[in-house]
Amino acid sequence: MPDDSAPAPTALLLSGDLFFTSKITGTAQAVGLHMDVRASIPEEIPGPAAGGYRLVIIDLAQPSIVPAEVIARLSATDRPYVIAYGSHVATAKLQAARDAGCNEVLPRSRFSSELAEILKQATI
Repeated sequence: MPDDSAPAPTALLLSGDLFFTSKITGTAQAVGLHMDVRASIPEEIPGPAAGGYRLVIIDLAQPSIVPAEVIARLSATDRPYVIAYGSHVATAKLQAARDAGCNEVLPRSRFSSELAEILKQATI
């Protein structure tokens, strides 16, 4: 039986796309993941050991969110898993996310089709 007193795993979604954000947060709720949504990068992004985020998701279509800036705000020793997604034709943005150090960089179509499984992994 699950421990109902334990806090839900937490993820941070950096996106300004209200329609797709709704899909992500709905799926997150269905798998037991609490999603914090921001349209800009917070000053601090605490990792899981500090009671913070286990997962950070970056929407590469959001111009104000630069993956290198997100990665720079993460602790080197308590770093959440970072996934970036974007249009398959935005090859420069996808490569910039890889170069910045994101754990996974996916085309939006794959991210969308595998969303439930991706979020379930964050709850483990």
